[in-house]
Amino acid sequence: MLDLTRLLANQTDFMDTVSALQEGQGASVDGVWGSSCALVSAAVSSQGFPVNLIVLPRGRQIDDFVDDLTLFTDQEVFAFPVLDTGTSRESYGNDDQHGERIRILKRLIEVDQRHVKPCTIVTSIQALLQPVPTRASLAASTRSLQVGDVLEIEGLQTWLVENGFHATSAVELPGEFSRRGGILDIYAPEWEQPVRLEFWDEELESLRQFDVRTQRSIETLNRAELTSIESYYRGEDHLASFLPRGSTVTIVEMADLDIQAREFLKREDDFRRLHQTREVMQSLTREGYLLLSSLAAGELQHDLKLAFESVERFSGDVDSISLQVERIGNDHQLVIVCPTKAEIQRMKEILQDTRATDRQRIRYELGYLKQGFHWVSQKTVVLSVGELFQ
Repeated sequence: MLDLTRLLANQTDFMDTVSALQEGQGASVDGVWGSSCALVSAAVSSQGFPVNLIVLPRGRQIDDFVDDLTLFTDQEVFAFPVLDTGTSRESYGNDDQHGERIRILKRLIEVDQRHVKPCTIVTSIQALLQPVPTRASLAASTRSLQVGDVLEIEGLQTWLVENGFHATSAVELPGEFSRRGGILDIYAPEWEQPVRLEFWDEELESLRQFDVRTQRSIETLNRAELTSIESYYRGEDHLASFLPRGSTVTIVEMADLDIQAREFLKREDDFRRLHQTREVMQSLTREGYLLLSSLAAGELQHDLKLAFESVERFSGDVDSISLQVERIGNDHQLVIVCPTKAEIQRMKEILQDTRATDRQRIRYELGYLKQGFHWVSQKTVVLSVGELFQ
């Protein structure tokens, strides 16, 4: 649905709001309901910012927002997760989430160095209250492995143990490594797949990413970076410190976000190791930032009101739903988002005899949508198929 994103991005008032962000100022957008929040965020991301960091009030909203956002942008979208079991390493269960966070930190460094394209990061206030390593400590705790390197395999094994990895007979989970003669398998939590290192005497002869279940090679690598797991748990910095210059931050429902942050700090046993809400917000608002809300967000100089509304609940049998679709299709475009191609085909069959279909008022999109919305000014209603049959 990139056409909806372009339509919003090209509106004069919206362009003025984006200009304020590019100048390092704060702005607000009110009247954003349901998944239209992802549409607005995607339109911001399309305006040339190196990174758009989107901050939600609750960690459980992250995955749904990523799904919504994928409908409206062709940029890469990453989720920066909340650590479920706190910031200390009491078990290996936290390593995977820490690995995802480290992977995103390294991605932001690459964006800053212009090695990769701009991206969008979706996170929550709880994730930002949990510290991350500084750039300096991350660099000091990372070692490079490159084909042709000369190193002792025993020395590398020792480094792995000293830096939080544990040996197994065969790697299955992040944080594990195993050795069979001159072959060393490592599954670093920051890697999406484990890597097999093959040595000839003391020379690193090959690096191959492989599938844990089938053991088959996925990709041959020339170089890989490996970061100490122990460094994951020595965080003291803010995620915002890694944002490239000229990035922007989108804060969703500020009032609710502040409440959820305070509640999170009250619940956490190791709250003394966490950042405080005020310092996190200061780190997020050093450059341009946008406040998104369904109601008035505050008294910022740049305040844009958009005409999005919630969609009334559909109910009844298929015939009743067809009548409701007809009503929308009289003067509106209807977009129905379906999770599978089979679901799209089923909806086409259900609605094939409606006037809305004859007048080409219905359009189907493949994907996931959390909550539909009505874009009043553009006479467009966007719904998930699930909302039609609640």
